[in-house]
Amino acid sequence: MVQKQSVADNDRNDGPGSPRGWSASLKAAGAQARIQDLTAGLLLALVTFAYSVSFGALIFSGRLAEYSGLGVVSALLSAALATLVIARFSSFRHALAGPDTPVAAILSALAIGVAGVSPVEASAGQVLANVVMALIICSVITACLLTAVGVFRLSKWMRFIPYTVVAGFLAASGWFLIDGAAIMMVGEPMHDALPLVLEQGVWHSPLIAAALFGAGIWGLQVITKSPLAAPFGALALWLGVELAGVLGIIDHAVLERSGWSLAELPDAHMRIAVQALAANAPDFSALSGFIPEIISVAGVAALAILLNASGLEVDARAEADLDREYVASGIANFGVAAIGGLPSNISLNRSIMNQQAGAQSRFAGVVVGLGCIAGAFFAADTAAAVPGPVLGGLVLYMGASMLWRWLVAGARRFNRPELLSVFAIFGLIVSYGYIAGAALGIVASCITFAITYSRAAFVRQRLSRRQYSSYVLRAPADQQLLAEHGDRIQIFQLQGYIFFGTAHQLGLQVQRAIEAAREPITHLILDFRRVTGADSSASFSLVKILQVLHRHQVHPCFTSLTAAQAERLRSMVEDEYDVDPPAIFDSLDYGLEWCEERVLADLGGDNNRQESARHWLARELRRKDLADRLIGVMKRQHVKPGEMICRQGEPSDVMLFVVRGRVSIMLERPGEADLRLRSMLEKTVIGEIGFYKGGARSASVIADRDSEVLLLDRVTFNRLRQEDSETADALHRLVIRVLADRLTFASNEIAALHD
Repeated sequence: MVQKQSVADNDRNDGPGSPRGWSASLKAAGAQARIQDLTAGLLLALVTFAYSVSFGALIFSGRLAEYSGLGVVSALLSAALATLVIARFSSFRHALAGPDTPVAAILSALAIGVAGVSPVEASAGQVLANVVMALIICSVITACLLTAVGVFRLSKWMRFIPYTVVAGFLAASGWFLIDGAAIMMVGEPMHDALPLVLEQGVWHSPLIAAALFGAGIWGLQVITKSPLAAPFGALALWLGVELAGVLGIIDHAVLERSGWSLAELPDAHMRIAVQALAANAPDFSALSGFIPEIISVAGVAALAILLNASGLEVDARAEADLDREYVASGIANFGVAAIGGLPSNISLNRSIMNQQAGAQSRFAGVVVGLGCIAGAFFAADTAAAVPGPVLGGLVLYMGASMLWRWLVAGARRFNRPELLSVFAIFGLIVSYGYIAGAALGIVASCITFAITYSRAAFVRQRLSRRQYSSYVLRAPADQQLLAEHGDRIQIFQLQGYIFFGTAHQLGLQVQRAIEAAREPITHLILDFRRVTGADSSASFSLVKILQVLHRHQVHPCFTSLTAAQAERLRSMVEDEYDVDPPAIFDSLDYGLEWCEERVLADLGGDNNRQESARHWLARELRRKDLADRLIGVMKRQHVKPGEMICRQGEPSDVMLFVVRGRVSIMLERPGEADLRLRSMLEKTVIGEIGFYKGGARSASVIADRDSEVLLLDRVTFNRLRQEDSETADALHRLVIRVLADRLTFASNEIAALHD
């Protein structure tokens, strides 16, 4: 099995945590590796060029169609800046970045919306300035959000975003891409474009041509199963159209009149989008209504980084530093904002393609970045020759792929309620925007959470003292008494997250348990050791449970509460409600011991009667004379609280009989606090297994209070066997009964815990 390792471990020689960077990576690489990096970089620069042309044309369409060439330059420069930063700071050596499909979909809708609300009389330059300012604001907000997530190490919380929300967001992004492709081709969104297509004639519409091109790219991808199918399929279609023009099959003049070509680049004085602000001041009032869409860009970019970095983790079989990825993308977007570019993030497909193309180091990313810069300033004019339906087909393919992935193929990942949530979020975003979809996603997730947890088993175990005991080992008579009346003590071991719904259900279960009990329940324990958390409403429900217990005269006991939970419960009981406060203990063991003591006190247990060692052993050995003979050969020892009787690691050459008091068996752990294994009350036997088996003691024996013990050492025991076999045989039988009783109870306890 391939073991996962940290990406940082693979990258320690040229990572951002090291002084070594691009130059060190290049120096460390051999000539062959440099050639591979150069080849991979040039190939991926071409791929990025293809995507950038489509993204630029998508975002700068409609009223901005004449600036589509400028959009291509913006996309290329954004990809260049993002790739150079990511190549330097990412956890992955082969990582590439730039404008990506989900974010481009929202930017397209945003640009179309901003252009649409601009006054009809506004010049194209004014509309351009408004859109460029919207892009700058998007980039700045995205940069701030991503940087904050990384700097404050919040990325781990991003993984808790409900998957249904992610699916709905990305599926909606797919639809916006399809809508944007329609606007690219015929100037209208999809619902208005279809009637227009029928009016123009199906076979004369650029949108139908784009759909056919997109279907061709899809088929090529299905056949080749290669991520290169989309960009190179688009390039192949472009070359095919050009060849058809050369052969006279297609008239380029007709294509230009039909709007099949992009606009030429603007004059040389405006090669970077931010320059548009020098000619026209942006109308911020036109932007004020698009705050939700602008915020959505940052949110979707954050989700894209999470999904793409997770995908790269799987591909690289290594753990990424997700905080580092967010910081790197944040830095990149500050640079993108400076040029009025398109918000960018790490790209999954291009990064994987880069590795598959043979990239050996970060230098391949540098080549991609420099290639994109060269394309922006020296080859972007070529984009004007790309037929619109080829770009529209690529955009349609990307949009349809996202719809297929998250609504069709992704359906098997969800159960029915989750799938309904995904479709509802998708529909709401398409109709009313991302903020409305996010609100629905949060509400749906809360409802799903409540329903799921209300159905989950929040009571892990329900036991009685008959099945489960504390770590206190008592006299056989007391053990028998507790076994017979163990149903008086009920234990509810809780688990999961406790909120109003589950706490209310717990109250109903407690009520039913009390009413259905054959023997009256006198003590009830709620153990919170496996509870992961609780909201404030749970405290009110617990108080209601206390009221139920008070009415039925059941003593409550809560164990393993956190200090904050215990304090809140005490304050509510003392200040607001007239109920008996529960006994609160750090662990189930101590809480159960408290309940056992109270039940034994009510029943007049053996430990509540004063009995001499002679009477106890006479009862256990079945004869008084045997008890007298055994006591006569043993040593009597009085110990004070905290005094060590036997030490861990010493020879097990003494068997102890606790006559009075209480002792505990403690496991000493170097560097940690001692662990209590058992507490032994009077009229019990200790150390019988080690005594018979031999070897060193596995734990220490310490007095909890003033105690009296009888000690039988090995020498005396061997002499007793030789000189008084009758007493020795009676002792053997006593030890066998003790072991049998303890083994039987342990077996019942194990069976109860595994029920």
